[in-house]
Amino acid sequence: MAGESVEELLAGLTAQTGDDPEQIYAKWAGLTVRIGETLEGLVRRKLVAGGKTSQLRESLLATLTAGGAVGESVEEALLKTGLTGWS
Repeated sequence: MAGESVEELLAGLTAQTGDDPEQIYAKWAGLTVRIGETLEGLVRRKLVAGGKTSQLRESLLATLTAGGAVGESVEEALLKTGLTGWS
Protein backbone atom coordinates (compact mmCIF):
# COMPACT_ATOMS: atom_id res chain seq x y z
CA MET A 1 0.00 0.00 0.00
CA ALA A 2 2.96 2.36 0.35
CA GLY A 3 2.86 5.26 -2.08
CA GLU A 4 -0.88 5.05 -2.60
CA SER A 5 -3.12 8.10 -2.63
CA VAL A 6 -5.84 8.86 -0.10
CA GLU A 7 -8.35 7.80 -2.77
CA GLU A 8 -6.68 4.43 -3.31
CA LEU A 9 -6.26 3.79 0.39
CA LEU A 10 -9.86 4.68 1.22
CA ALA A 11 -11.12 2.47 -1.60
CA GLY A 12 -9.05 -0.45 -0.34
CA LEU A 13 -10.05 -0.01 3.30
CA THR A 14 -13.76 0.60 2.71
CA ALA A 15 -14.35 -1.67 -0.30
CA GLN A 16 -16.16 1.29 -1.89
CA THR A 17 -15.69 2.87 -5.30
CA GLY A 18 -16.00 6.44 -6.49
CA ASP A 19 -14.50 9.14 -8.65
CA ASP A 20 -12.65 10.78 -5.76
CA PRO A 21 -11.91 10.35 -2.04
CA GLU A 22 -15.01 12.35 -1.11
CA GLN A 23 -17.35 9.98 -2.95
CA ILE A 24 -15.63 6.90 -1.55
CA TYR A 25 -15.76 8.14 2.03
CA ALA A 26 -19.35 9.37 1.65
CA LYS A 27 -20.53 5.95 0.47
CA TRP A 28 -18.78 4.25 3.38
CA ALA A 29 -20.01 6.79 5.93
CA GLY A 30 -23.59 6.89 4.61
CA LEU A 31 -23.39 10.55 3.59
CA THR A 32 -24.32 12.50 0.48
CA VAL A 33 -21.62 14.75 -0.95
CA ARG A 34 -22.73 18.35 -1.22
CA ILE A 35 -21.45 20.43 -4.15
CA GLY A 36 -17.91 21.55 -3.39
CA GLU A 37 -17.69 19.63 -0.12
CA THR A 38 -14.23 18.51 0.92
CA LEU A 39 -13.16 15.27 2.52
CA GLU A 40 -12.52 17.20 5.72
CA GLY A 41 -16.06 18.59 5.60
CA LEU A 42 -17.52 15.12 5.20
CA VAL A 43 -15.48 13.77 8.11
CA ARG A 44 -16.57 16.70 10.26
CA ARG A 45 -20.23 16.06 9.38
CA LYS A 46 -19.90 12.36 10.22
CA LEU A 47 -18.22 13.10 13.55
CA VAL A 48 -20.83 15.70 14.52
CA ALA A 49 -23.63 13.28 13.66
CA GLY A 50 -21.93 10.63 15.79
CA GLY A 51 -21.55 12.94 18.78
CA LYS A 52 -17.78 13.20 18.49
CA THR A 53 -17.39 16.98 18.24
CA SER A 54 -14.62 16.92 20.84
CA GLN A 55 -12.46 15.24 18.20
CA LEU A 56 -12.74 18.13 15.70
CA ARG A 57 -9.53 20.08 15.14
CA GLU A 58 -8.12 22.66 12.70
CA SER A 59 -7.23 20.15 9.97
CA LEU A 60 -8.24 16.71 8.74
CA LEU A 61 -5.02 15.13 10.00
CA ALA A 62 -5.34 16.75 13.43
CA THR A 63 -8.98 15.59 13.62
CA LEU A 64 -8.01 12.02 12.72
CA THR A 65 -5.16 12.08 15.25
CA ALA A 66 -7.54 13.30 17.95
CA GLY A 67 -9.65 10.24 17.16
CA GLY A 68 -6.72 7.87 17.61
CA ALA A 69 -5.09 7.74 14.18
CA VAL A 70 -1.29 7.70 14.01
CA GLY A 71 0.82 9.26 11.26
CA GLU A 72 2.36 12.42 9.90
CA SER A 73 0.03 12.65 6.90
CA VAL A 74 -3.49 11.47 6.08
CA GLU A 75 -1.99 8.78 3.84
CA GLU A 76 0.33 7.58 6.60
CA ALA A 77 -2.53 7.54 9.11
CA LEU A 78 -4.55 5.37 6.73
CA LEU A 79 -1.59 3.04 6.27
CA LYS A 80 -0.78 2.76 9.97
CA THR A 81 -4.23 2.80 11.60
CA GLY A 82 -6.77 2.33 8.82
CA LEU A 83 -10.05 4.12 9.39
CA THR A 84 -9.37 5.02 13.04
CA GLY A 85 -10.65 8.54 13.65
CA TRP A 86 -12.83 8.70 10.54
CA SER A 87 -16.19 8.00 12.21
